[in-house]
Amino acid sequence: MRKISYFLSFLVMLSLVLWLASPYWMLYQIHQAIEQNQAAKISKYIDFPQVQASLEPQIQQKIIQAIGLQNNPTWLGQLGEDMSEKIAHQVAQILLTPESIMLFMQGKQLKETVRLPKLSVNNTVEKILPFEKQASDQFLSVKNTPSLTTVNINQVKTHYISLNTFQVIVPTFSSKETKFIFKRHYIKWKLIGIYFN
Repeated sequence: MRKISYFLSFLVMLSLVLWLASPYWMLYQIHQAIEQNQAAKISKYIDFPQVQASLEPQIQQKIIQAIGLQNNPTWLGQLGEDMSEKIAHQVAQILLTPESIMLFMQGKQLKETVRLPKLSVNNTVEKILPFEKQASDQFLSVKNTPSLTTVNINQVKTHYISLNTFQVIVPTFSSKETKFIFKRHYIKWKLIGIYFN
């Protein structure tokens, strides 16, 4: 009878250790895919709709800052905000690829992956309309080729936010950081958000 209770205790402890170590195993798998430059392998760890929803407001804010219309209560500010929301949606769809996520995990920032033109308030109306129609061709340069330069793995910070939520903080090359939020889906983990600082 004692052997059975020891065996059950061992199984419970082993299950708990595996449960708590599972995000680290997932990170190891992602790290191996990045080192081997195999972006397709990290796709199974990404919840694309949720990541897109986390990127859109950040992209919209960068667009508004790029065209100089932040905190502008005029009709031009409202037009810029409305257009930037549509553009951010399109840009997030274009940007959200396993290759770009690999770049972010290597320490690249949003501005190093997407280039926005410098716009002034004087020519904003003339530039916004074609920007919405030809976001991927005329104004954006999405770099889909991952570079081999990566951040030191020892600089990456990881911790549980809750029992089913795990955060990875990757330093960028410009002394900032990118936060990746993973959520547990039964025994697997999925990336649900990317946040740039």
